[in-house]
Amino acid sequence: MAVLKLAPMLASLVVLVWAGCANATDLRADRLGTRVYLSSGGFFEIDNIVDNTIGTVGAGYVPAVWLGGCFNITNNLNYDRSRASALFPLKADSVSTLETWREERRWQLTFSVGTPEQISVTAGSFSAIPIVVDERSAVGNFHGRTRCWFAPEVGLPIKLENRVIAGTDEGRLREWQAIKVEIKNRGGKAAFDPPDVGVRYVTSLGPSFHINRIDGTKIVVGTTPTNQLVGGLYLLSVNNLEADARDRDFRAIWPLEVGKKISFLYNSGMATGRYTLEVEGIETIATPMGRLNTFRISTTLLNASTRKTFVTRTWYSPGIRFIAKQEFEYPPTDKAPDNWVIRSVARAPVGAN
Repeated sequence: MAVLKLAPMLASLVVLVWAGCANATDLRADRLGTRVYLSSGGFFEIDNIVDNTIGTVGAGYVPAVWLGGCFNITNNLNYDRSRASALFPLKADSVSTLETWREERRWQLTFSVGTPEQISVTAGSFSAIPIVVDERSAVGNFHGRTRCWFAPEVGLPIKLENRVIAGTDEGRLREWQAIKVEIKNRGGKAAFDPPDVGVRYVTSLGPSFHINRIDGTKIVVGTTPTNQLVGGLYLLSVNNLEADARDRDFRAIWPLEVGKKISFLYNSGMATGRYTLEVEGIETIATPMGRLNTFRISTTLLNASTRKTFVTRTWYSPGIRFIAKQEFEYPPTDKAPDNWVIRSVARAPVGAN
């Protein structure tokens, strides 16, 4: 982890190199995990890059997508993907438009790109590209304007101003600047980073995982002490002694890295067999709460006595620090748990069901 402060000459050189790069996405791909802390509170962390749009996760675990490096939208808003992709690479003095919509409501966005300039914020001095986004509703008189300074070496804006010019909340101004920038390159590796106690992860099935206690890579969920995620990934309803034993086995999969594989024997007292875990790949998946970058892990359990094979596929999201999706493949004679995907994340009082 590094706190970024660049000398003006070096920062200017970075922008010149970036502006001449034919594929801006490749340049930003090594910024996954980078965080920009805001003067207004919270942060944005780069979670994924898809079709020249930047996916972030904030302090409240809410995914968002940045269009043109400047305009931030949440998952309930649709946008013209081909036009959004064409916004990069940014070109000085260029003007581009695209449309966003939700059900019957539509908005027109106009992106105006300026020339690189040196800008100082609390986090330091950066060479940044000023961008102005005018937003107008297709019906009604809403007019908003967002002005940001996008720092290519960071991969996100380091300063942003948003003003309502006409319509509801006319005159409202929201603004922030970067007070700290942490450059990271998560790339193909993720260390275990436990979720916060009190967070509730709601699934598509309805039930939620409420984080009650963290013990290393063992996570107690809900108010029943025997409901534990061992290795931070797999739910077992067992006593503490067995949970500790399973956690020692499963935690060896960390840090996650594509191609990593572990295998171990187990003996529950009622059955014996072998677990095999493999990090199969990295995928950016769509969930009801938004777009998330994930590590796909397969867990194969071979029962020694029945010779039956049980497979669980887990998509783990470093951005929300939890499982984003699970799917199960069981023998036809055995009922598999229902597949699920994360639906939302919220905070709840510790001890809530």
